[in-house]
Amino acid sequence: MIVTSDNAREAIRLIRSGVADCLIRDDLSAASIEHSICYVVEQARHDELQNERERRYLALLDNAVRIVYTHDLKGSFTSISRSGEQLIGYSQGEILAMNILQIVAPEYRSLVDKLIARILDAQTQTAELVELVTKHGNHLTVRLTPIQSTARDR
Repeated sequence: MIVTSDNAREAIRLIRSGVADCLIRDDLSAASIEHSICYVVEQARHDELQNERERRYLALLDNAVRIVYTHDLKGSFTSISRSGEQLIGYSQGEILAMNILQIVAPEYRSLVDKLIARILDAQTQTAELVELVTKHGNHLTVRLTPIQSTARDR
């Protein structure tokens, strides 16, 4: 929290730089200070809860015995589980620079393209058996089960 003059530009600049709340010097009262403190404390609690949820999600992802991954609307990887890294053979850094179609066997690429298109059209999601090609050239048959994310996750 910070107390500032009655200057909207200054308040906006401070909030953009990370200040949780700005109090205007000329409008200070016990009620406005109390309100600001409550707001900052509540925001900190919310942020901590969100961080805890993210830690739990990442722990689930990291400890999954399946290949669990996410990709953006264009098919570029945004995350992969540790077991996914081990099974496919690419490191986290390598896979994050790749597109899903780069590891799908050529004969399954159009199927995966269609699967992604169906998800984007919000049609019924179905699981499909496809083959992935590992870093070492081995073929790995997997059941691709898409889960559409929320708009916030995209």
